[in-house]
Amino acid sequence: MDAQHTPGPWHWWTKPDRPKGYDLAKLLSPTREVLSMYGGAGKKALGRTSEDIANAKLIAAAPDLLAAIPEPDKLETLAAWFDIMQEKRPEWVKTDVQTDLRAWAAKARAAIAKATT
Repeated sequence: MDAQHTPGPWHWWTKPDRPKGYDLAKLLSPTREVLSMYGGAGKKALGRTSEDIANAKLIAAAPDLLAAIPEPDKLETLAAWFDIMQEKRPEWVKTDVQTDLRAWAAKARAAIAKATT
């Protein structure tokens, strides 16, 4: 996968109640500011609800989550190996694990495409 995003790890930094009533939230990497958001002063305050905090944590984890997705081709290869083993030694492969592996490969491809295209 040829990543074009800012490398992680990312983390959130917030400074609520800045002068003039504006909140500030930044998404930072070790090398740069990835995103800045301002709110408050009559607008919805940033990072004040549990949902905002959960969303921020998910966004900050994005590079790690993308890196953790297994390579779809390796999942497909493993599924093919299970096909062969089920054919030659059915007593060794008791479940249809290759169906799950192929489904995970499809989900991995879709997630990678969503994040990189």
